[in-house]
Amino acid sequence: MGGNVVDVYWFNLSQACREITSLIGRYPIVAIDTEFPGYFEDLNQLVQLSNASVSSDVLASPTSYQKLKINVDALSLIQLGISLSDFEGNSPYPHSTWQFNLAFDETTAIVNIESLELLRGQGIDFSKLRRDGIHPLMLSYELQVSGLLYNRNLIYLCFHGFYDFGYLVKAITMRDLPSSNKEFNTLLKVLFPGRLYDLKQCCSWIGSLESLADMQGVQRLGVQHQAGSDAWVTSSIFRSMIRTTGFPPYYMNRCIYGLTQIDED
Repeated sequence: MGGNVVDVYWFNLSQACREITSLIGRYPIVAIDTEFPGYFEDLNQLVQLSNASVSSDVLASPTSYQKLKINVDALSLIQLGISLSDFEGNSPYPHSTWQFNLAFDETTAIVNIESLELLRGQGIDFSKLRRDGIHPLMLSYELQVSGLLYNRNLIYLCFHGFYDFGYLVKAITMRDLPSSNKEFNTLLKVLFPGRLYDLKQCCSWIGSLESLADMQGVQRLGVQHQAGSDAWVTSSIFRSMIRTTGFPPYYMNRCIYGLTQIDED
């Protein structure tokens, strides 16, 4: 089992993505996690901070997708974690997990202060992100050519993945999210055409990733609330699940917690 998380910055981005490309044929189960600067329940405040153009009707009664879109459009990705494994529960050695650290300046970005301080307390080095973080355009390009996208042979894993995939789609396309839930789901199927499982849905779990890991007997590698560690834990939980209960039933495919597959317009 891969025993450490590789921190990826601008200077080792291409090397990390080439390594992932060389491994996904043998390790096609891809767990992802993201870290971002919080969430704004008060959409009026966020719209004012971001100068976004949002109708009063949407602000008065937003759907869950509209809340996602307004938040993701206004905020920026901080970290992306990717962890690989195979159908037998094996993972590549000497490492299976990569943590992509994005260029991020907390002094100028829109942030939820409490969330930012939580991430700082968990060891995210914001001065290093300002200095060595990956430019979003570089990340988008490397993901586009890595084999992680447009690949029906991969299985994607997440935990409570609504916002993870929102931020990931934005990072890939370098654009605001589509205007409707239906368009978002269509784009998601293009970018990630393989099976996609959200472990929170698969396990009917109401608790946190950490509590599910405890229940499955998974010991964390790294630090909670860092994307690489959380991706590794997600991958490890899935390996535990398939050993005990097998793969999730097909009807769980593409059921992302918090995201309906029916258009909410």
